[in-house]
Amino acid sequence: MEKNSKLTPMNASVGAGMVYYAADKSFSKDIIPGRQPSGFVAYVDESGKHGLICCLRAARKPWSSDDLFVDLPPNLNGKDNTRLILEAADKQGKKAEAAAYCANYAFDGVKAGEAFLANKEEAEKISRNFSLLRKKLKNVGIKISNLQWSSSEATSMYAWTTLVINGGLHNDYYKKCPIDVLPVMAF
Repeated sequence: MEKNSKLTPMNASVGAGMVYYAADKSFSKDIIPGRQPSGFVAYVDESGKHGLICCLRAARKPWSSDDLFVDLPPNLNGKDNTRLILEAADKQGKKAEAAAYCANYAFDGVKAGEAFLANKEEAEKISRNFSLLRKKLKNVGIKISNLQWSSSEATSMYAWTTLVINGGLHNDYYKKCPIDVLPVMAF
């Protein structure tokens, strides 16, 4: 990592709203001119050393335009859910657009396979800091809606979304509907 007093290494305490740089896995409080930001910290656990980063490019996609049903095991994280969704889609010959977008996300220094579709619990954690995150994203020219897909299924035809109003209510939504997909990474 280059010597820069504005950078925080990955193993140091990190706060919500900080900028993440994939090139050297560092964080800063503000965007550093001349450096490519890769995302913003959206959630940090009590230790201040682990959490979730929202990538910079959202897309509007269906969860599955083919009504893919995976029957995901409970209590998996978003990364594992994303992997299982894509494996099931491949095996069943169906589409899983939201999970595929996240798994293939390769922008702003993030490599394909690093990002995933958050599960509903992770999405709820992100929603707690969504107003801060929205401001940060807006500062770099990104607009994001209040409704986000998660990787968690509700039924065979519905998946969980996070409605980021009043603290992040969870609602189920028809999988074929295009809704915002925001790739995330864990640290």
